[in-house]
Amino acid sequence: MSSSEDREALRRQINEAFAGAASPGDGRIAEDPRCCPECAHADEAFRGRDWRQMALSGERLPGNYGGLSFLSEEAWRYFLPTYLLAGLRDDSENALNAADNALFHLTPSDAPDRLRDWYHRRASGFNAEQRAALVAFLDYWYAEHPDWFLCLDFQGTRDYWSRPAG
Repeated sequence: MSSSEDREALRRQINEAFAGAASPGDGRIAEDPRCCPECAHADEAFRGRDWRQMALSGERLPGNYGGLSFLSEEAWRYFLPTYLLAGLRDDSENALNAADNALFHLTPSDAPDRLRDWYHRRASGFNAEQRAALVAFLDYWYAEHPDWFLCLDFQGTRDYWSRPAG
């Protein structure tokens, strides 16, 4: 298969895996938008949005402050495929930024226990089909852009997502 065929097959896999993903609802977008300015920004950026429409829109997705980091566990799982699909759109700066955000958030934390536990709680809610789509995204990105993994542990990240949730 060509790279564009691989990319299209991966888009289909992600869309199918996350098709039934339930919205967290507007009250569960950010962790605590009343007490955290970054959370308030994330809440504003994602409230009322559908991950599929965001991925198709071509808009610049929230990154850094207001991005995936400040979302609730449910919202993080719901909106992550937006970043996967946006990262596969083309080689524009917006697409590469989306992919970079996704890759960063797919990399498990090796930080102290509390942060590591927080990450595992977020990651544990994906089903087997969704986890397979995440692994396929990692494999595609590694094959197409191996330099992106100079600072990320590709094999450790792939192994993490290849295991059953739990």
